[in-house]
Amino acid sequence: MIRVPHMLLVGASGQNQGKSTLTCRLIARYAAAHKVVGVKITTIRERNGECPRGGKGCGVCTSLEGDWALSEETGENPDKDTGRMFAAGADQVFWLRVFQSHLAEGVGALLDRIGPDRPLICEGNSPRLVLSPGLFLVIRDLTGQAAKPSATAVAHRADGSLIFDGTDFDLPLARITCSQDRWALRRDATAVIMAGGKSRRMGTDKGLLKVGHKPMIEHIVDQLRPHFSELLVSANDPDKYAFLNLPVVSDRQVDQGPLMGIASALDKARHDRVFVTACDIPEVDIDLMASLLRHAHHHDGAVGRTPEGHLEPLFAVYRKRFATAANATLATRARGVRAAIERSDMAIIDLDAQSEPINLNTPEDLARYEATRR
Repeated sequence: MIRVPHMLLVGASGQNQGKSTLTCRLIARYAAAHKVVGVKITTIRERNGECPRGGKGCGVCTSLEGDWALSEETGENPDKDTGRMFAAGADQVFWLRVFQSHLAEGVGALLDRIGPDRPLICEGNSPRLVLSPGLFLVIRDLTGQAAKPSATAVAHRADGSLIFDGTDFDLPLARITCSQDRWALRRDATAVIMAGGKSRRMGTDKGLLKVGHKPMIEHIVDQLRPHFSELLVSANDPDKYAFLNLPVVSDRQVDQGPLMGIASALDKARHDRVFVTACDIPEVDIDLMASLLRHAHHHDGAVGRTPEGHLEPLFAVYRKRFATAANATLATRARGVRAAIERSDMAIIDLDAQSEPINLNTPEDLARYEATRR
């Protein structure tokens, strides 16, 4: 899977559902501050026979001499999707025509041509089969008709969905943001930063340690804010975190460990899905966070598992119904989050060494982390 964190991929369950309208409105919104690149990917699923895109004579299949073709568009034809991207303010526009069997090869060539770290807006469903974008949105059919196969194949990987009524979308576009050339969706979900620990090994409150020129907990808040419509802090000393201007949720009963903090936060959260992270994980892996949120849809939550078999319960997603297992565990006087997970239906996501959350538990950990930031 090719990781493209600076790409917004827009798919749709059918034809003429507003993909180009959405991409062009977002380009127009952010083109002044970012050199946005527009991309159209046309995936051809058959080399011979009936055109998979429908109709005859469009020329896409017959004009493709090799396995894929990449062209930089000029915007001379304003009626084409690529021309509309130019008119909306895209800095460059590319069109990739590619047989599905060579999709990874074509996408790799596209990314080599554009270069790293440029904000991209791309139309298409099938690219999600070979790449992992920073954000994948799917436009659903207003009429409820069956989705086309290319959409069905990747629907479970969507970070969000929206509907176009021919004039506007049911999701306010202000919730789709581009910051530091990376796309984000402010989801109907809650993020909770756990800051109620004793910080014994660090010797001082870890959340208030400086990362750069700001407390570590504020550094975490800045990373989470574009992705969640509600942020909470779990702590038993609200005054200590008043500078964040966020609600602080105290434990229902103190000194019961992080499971009590999670259960108390689930009670107060406005949304069903609640992402939990410790205040000593300074860098939020946005891709992993998004994956956990997606996997939690059909379970009580989602949690990562390291190659050694250890769970990461303080970088995980819990749904409201996880409170049943949490409260039952607490009633037995057990405090471990893992014990509650064993009572519940959690999706377990296997992590590789690169995606394990990195905690700062000691002054030595902090010194090593700061050295990597210089």
